[in-house]
Amino acid sequence: MRKKRGSSRFYLLYIFIILLLAMTFWGVRTLFKKLSYFDINEIAVSGNINLESEFLVNFVKEYLGTNLYSISKTDIEKKYENIVRIKRIKVRKVFPNKLKIIVRERLGSFYLKSKEGELFPIDSEKIILDNENFYEKENLPIIDTNIKSESLVFGETVKNSFVDSVFSLCARLKLVNPDFLDKISEIYWEDDDIFFVEMEKGYKIVFGNGNMEDKMNQFTLLEENRTFEKGTVVDLRFDNELIVRTED
Repeated sequence: MRKKRGSSRFYLLYIFIILLLAMTFWGVRTLFKKLSYFDINEIAVSGNINLESEFLVNFVKEYLGTNLYSISKTDIEKKYENIVRIKRIKVRKVFPNKLKIIVRERLGSFYLKSKEGELFPIDSEKIILDNENFYEKENLPIIDTNIKSESLVFGETVKNSFVDSVFSLCARLKLVNPDFLDKISEIYWEDDDIFFVEMEKGYKIVFGNGNMEDKMNQFTLLEENRTFEKGTVVDLRFDNELIVRTED
């Protein structure tokens, strides 16, 4: 019986300590919520690349002067849920009176050119980003498609077999030469294959299928040893044969 009484006393003491800690925490938190010392006087944004800090701060400017410990992080995150270019957002409360917004943006990988000639930036997940603003840092290759503009909706994923093929081929080429796409201005479909247009001179490159490492090595060696002009096509579609021709 003594053992049981000892256990009961220990259990009651444990419950008492937990309740005391909970009440202390609640009391301190309630006190913090009432002190003007913790009223927000600064909102900082980090992680943004294209989106301007001032633009992002404006969404939560109403919280300036509000007690830091009385606001909900979830409510703040919801303020940004309709911005397509924001992939993820975190809210941090920085003692004593600073609110920090940490942004992870969706960045453009390509521009889609619609049938009507409009340009729509898309990210690495093929999600259509807004095209109301074009950013200097997004000098992207253009994928020429026959998709109607009305079918390209901000925030939705592009579902198109040609676009899928371009993403697949570019992923393979990047493994061999990560900088290749930096020199490409346009990508389009012709003669049952994907053609790349070089940015500066305007010559064209077509890889076809097969071993992309060998094909890229061939192209790099050729590029280092000769120059190409607009109207030239570097054709690497055939095994063990590289064709350089002039368009008709």
